[in-house]
Amino acid sequence: LGDTVSGVIDFKQSIVPCYQVSIRLEIEEEINEAHLQRARGPMNPVRVIVDQIHEATTHTLECPFFLQIPLNAYQQFQTEIVRVKWKIQFNFITSNQVKSILHDPAVVEHLSWSLPLEVLVVTYPEKLLQKNKCIHITLPAEIC
Repeated sequence: LGDTVSGVIDFKQSIVPCYQVSIRLEIEEEINEAHLQRARGPMNPVRVIVDQIHEATTHTLECPFFLQIPLNAYQQFQTEIVRVKWKIQFNFITSNQVKSILHDPAVVEHLSWSLPLEVLVVTYPEKLLQKNKCIHITLPAEIC
């Protein structure tokens, strides 16, 4: 929590032009249907947008992005009643024609992609956090 999610969208190899990118960091809260009141009927998950960016990308080779996870946000979790998960939602406005034969720029398509994201709070045992002690953490190779 309090970290920045960053990345770069690379358009150098694309054969279809991308006019705009919207990227949202979202929290999705879903209540287990068994715990909903029958009178209310089915309920769609609640999505909360935590951070977002919108970039015009016409004639752009790369699009860097930075999304902030707030310090006061909560981590992902699941109980019998509710499930809370994080994701990054990418929305692209593109053409349906190849760049080299592009004749009508008004012909556009909307593409969406959702990337699950694990947001966890890291806690350390109290004795490691005592004064004048060094903490050495080695991350597994898959994370680096």
